[in-house]
Amino acid sequence: MQASSHIHLPFNVNIIDITVTANVLYGITSAVLNQIGDFQSDFDQDMQVLTQVYYPSHYNFLWYVSRTLFLLEQARQNKQLQPVAFDLVYNKLSNTFRSYVYLYIQNHINKDSDSRYYFEEFLGTNDTDTFGKRTPTGEDRIFSTALVVNCLIASFTYFNATTNQLHWVLASSLTDVKLLIDKSVQCVNGIHWYPANIYQFLNGTNFNPKDYHLQLDDIASTIDNVICGVQSLIDEQEYTQMLKQLHFNVSTPTTFNGYNQPDAVFPFWLSQPYTYSTTLLALSQYNNLISTNIDLEQLV
Repeated sequence: MQASSHIHLPFNVNIIDITVTANVLYGITSAVLNQIGDFQSDFDQDMQVLTQVYYPSHYNFLWYVSRTLFLLEQARQNKQLQPVAFDLVYNKLSNTFRSYVYLYIQNHINKDSDSRYYFEEFLGTNDTDTFGKRTPTGEDRIFSTALVVNCLIASFTYFNATTNQLHWVLASSLTDVKLLIDKSVQCVNGIHWYPANIYQFLNGTNFNPKDYHLQLDDIASTIDNVICGVQSLIDEQEYTQMLKQLHFNVSTPTTFNGYNQPDAVFPFWLSQPYTYSTTLLALSQYNNLISTNIDLEQLV
């Protein structure tokens, strides 16, 4: 932060809140499990630690802590030697996240008109219209929902190096967890009819999209019944022309003016890359689960 001719920290304090601390603990846990050398001397024991949430998102904090649980679960699944203290930490984190945090997330589920789940924090929740009527805009909805998906996947899965996929912990008892993740992924995985050169029904029958003129209200129901994608490569000039065409009577978006628009959402800390990367991480991890109910390839 710059003031006058000098650079200084906000509030003149190196704020280390519980979110930052969660990331530090993740780094320490990773260093121990990967047998990195004497890293402890790099930490100043006299450093002031504040317990406020400087990064004001509950879901942000919960995801950061869940990553440590993911590391510890991975070590246990691999029967990796680790400090005895890690067993205590694992027991506390697994109980907390698979019981209390999951219950907290359940209690904050919102549903849209298509029964998809979404989550939001504080940005836009108290917005009002010109008459002073409360009109929430859900500006951090995509970001918060992606954080919840990441948190749940980190809390209830581990990476299997043999299959190169994420496997469920106690999969038989996670029906409700899987449903929550499925419904949330549907919300963050935006539907766009990007140019494609292969159009099929789920039974493999090809069809011509020019024969279908869908209204926007029909898209949600149609997306579950068709496959639209790109096979091989599309020539650049041809693709440029395809961008100008309607696909199922819907234009392909070619510009992005940010999420802080009417009827839109807004990335955390004014950061489009952060929202994009967090959402892509949630979708990629979901797609790498050993068993999912949604084929993301059908949603592009």
